[in-house]
Amino acid sequence: MNRKVKKAITALLLLFVALSVVVLAAKEVRRHDFTPAALTDVAEPERGHQVIAYYFHGNARCTSCRMIEALSYQTLQKHFEAALSDGHLVWRLVNVELPENSHFIRDYQLVTKSLVLIEQNDGTQKRWKNLEAVWNHLNNPEIFERYVKTEVEAYLADSGP
Repeated sequence: MNRKVKKAITALLLLFVALSVVVLAAKEVRRHDFTPAALTDVAEPERGHQVIAYYFHGNARCTSCRMIEALSYQTLQKHFEAALSDGHLVWRLVNVELPENSHFIRDYQLVTKSLVLIEQNDGTQKRWKNLEAVWNHLNNPEIFERYVKTEVEAYLADSGP
């Protein structure tokens, strides 16, 4: 076989492998495509204490980012259904790459996609915490769930009904 034909076949095979990887990655992202819209429109108390769980993301959303969002949402739904229903706990998704949301990057010192808990009292922010360890527990859903549950419980207990 001549050298040019070998190079052409090698290039075609490499192109095929690259396209296969892209297709597999796209399927994986679609498999984890998860938008928990149901919890973004819950009732909010007019006055009193409230904990807001913000998931801050950008336009590009990798598999790990979607997994953090999904596991966070599932944990809130599983352990805090009553607080979500009565508005004492609120779930919000925020794209910080939108101009109107860019202030959140400064407000909460965001360096990557993040789950942040915020306590409000009568509409005034009292404190906040970036749950950065979600990235460390991403590959262990049980530890991830326990971590998020413990942090949310502490915020709800401190804020009171």
